[in-house]
Amino acid sequence: PRSPMMYPSVAELSAVVDTSPWAAAVTGSQKVSKGGFVEYTLHLRSPKGTDFVRSLRYSKLRQIHKDLMKMFPRAMKDANDVFPGKSWVGGTSVIRDRVSALDRYFKIVFGLRILAESIVLRVGLGLMEGMVWYRTLSSCPIATILDRKGIRWVPATIEENGGKVYLVTHSQEYGALRTLYCESAEFFYRMTRRQLYCGAKTRYCDRWLGMIASSNHMIDKIRSDAATVRQRCSIVDAPLFEGGRLVSDSKIDQICASVAGTEMILRAQTKTCTDVVQINEKLHHLVQAAKSRAIIADMPHDRLIELSQLENSVMLKRCITPAVTYFLRAGEELQCHRELVQTISALSQITGIDLHVSIHLERPWPDIGILLEMLRKHHDTVRVIRLVISRPRQVMIDCVQELQRRATDGTPHREMTPDPNLESSVDFFALVQHIATVTENDISPDDFVAPSCCTLLEPLLEKMNYGQFKIRPCDATGAMAILVPSRASENVSLNKVVDIEVLMDGLEPLCHPDGPKTSLGMAALAKKVLKEALRPKHERIEVVDELLADAAGTASIVKLLGRSQILLVHRAIDLAALDIEHILSPVEYSPVVQGVVSNT
Repeated sequence: PRSPMMYPSVAELSAVVDTSPWAAAVTGSQKVSKGGFVEYTLHLRSPKGTDFVRSLRYSKLRQIHKDLMKMFPRAMKDANDVFPGKSWVGGTSVIRDRVSALDRYFKIVFGLRILAESIVLRVGLGLMEGMVWYRTLSSCPIATILDRKGIRWVPATIEENGGKVYLVTHSQEYGALRTLYCESAEFFYRMTRRQLYCGAKTRYCDRWLGMIASSNHMIDKIRSDAATVRQRCSIVDAPLFEGGRLVSDSKIDQICASVAGTEMILRAQTKTCTDVVQINEKLHHLVQAAKSRAIIADMPHDRLIELSQLENSVMLKRCITPAVTYFLRAGEELQCHRELVQTISALSQITGIDLHVSIHLERPWPDIGILLEMLRKHHDTVRVIRLVISRPRQVMIDCVQELQRRATDGTPHREMTPDPNLESSVDFFALVQHIATVTENDISPDDFVAPSCCTLLEPLLEKMNYGQFKIRPCDATGAMAILVPSRASENVSLNKVVDIEVLMDGLEPLCHPDGPKTSLGMAALAKKVLKEALRPKHERIEVVDELLADAAGTASIVKLLGRSQILLVHRAIDLAALDIEHILSPVEYSPVVQGVVSNT
């Protein structure tokens, strides 16, 4: 059974529940001539000595207080006692009493580090400068890459500095080492807010960013037993070819037995094996042993083509998702384009096939414009497009050597002017901007949404009798654009038609246990929410128009989901920029519909 987000206890957060070095004072109020309302002046001084002044209406302060009470009922007990209540009577005395009460209130709130660092408070007051987004575990890049000491988990933070987001590892030997994580703090917040601790509007989530680092029990398990990380990953490799020959059926049975009772996805790998007939036989055995578990068959394009043309091809089974992966460098775009066209042409002969295309990119960015244009036209065959930032080992070494130089000579990070190709090598926002450039803003940064939006589809589709889904993406790793067909051969971002954030906020209450009990009731309410989320001057989309016109809505929703294409942009797991949140919750998903694994 699903449970609401499990927040840590005060004991688990004892390391951060202490006196905060923030200083706060409410010094007065002023009446705004336009509207006639009153604003209260809040003066703040950060731990670094930076002064902030905020003038806010009582309604805004009251909303921040309500959000803090929702997330921190115990830590907010003393502050709640002094927060001024709503008054229907105005006047000088009421305003004066409010100033005094708010002054005591903010001294209490900013006196506790757990509250002063909360996303609700910092974003609500516009105090994102120097904000710690979440705490995590990482490995010291110098020790891992240069000293070759392996992965040794150390405390790390994801924090803002100068409008950018950095991964900062805290090593006893080398101190704080900073790697650019996302060039735009605003974009990063928009992608992660639903999974940030007390940053989400909805509590429909079974985990939050920073949960691992807040649990001493989990940290001890990860540091003492490497298998803990491996066991919690969602993807398990199933090599079908090892030591120059195909593995035995008993070996496949052992792999499947090792993931029994879990929701892991199996990724079948054939490496250099060229005997497609035997690969097909092994995949058939894997399907039988996996018992309807999701299986990704990732192999070179020529083998996928041959496999699809066999009379008893395993591709005819719905539990198999064909996938092809490219490591693309500048100058190789045309060859990649030709091979993908051939693959899509062959696989499109199989009804209902869904192809996953993964393209790993490195700087300088290749011209992926023609690739995206072609893949978007084949939305009936290509279901998922993954663009992955993956840096070569030498680039990784160069980056870590730069970190080591900064650590040893004491040069402040803000004074450095490093090679931008090194500085942004794991920054997924740089790739998002590149996509906007090559598509002439047809897919812009505003079209991307948090991957966790898909999580809400679980209860929604189950209530509408579409089956059981398991969708667990991690927002810290990247961003997602949902593309829907607008004309015969083109598709557009759904976010250009519908405000997806508004849509998700509207759908969330429908998923509660006390929500609609029937699929028809759910569809009717979902359609109402969709109408409210439509953008004023949206492009006419056939499947959306059909959904709004369909009385029941069920058939149209199935059509919308079945014809949608997902574009994922994220960073690969990088040994020099590890984030335990990324490893334990990568950008993957495995829907299971009516007992049969679906590729949609």
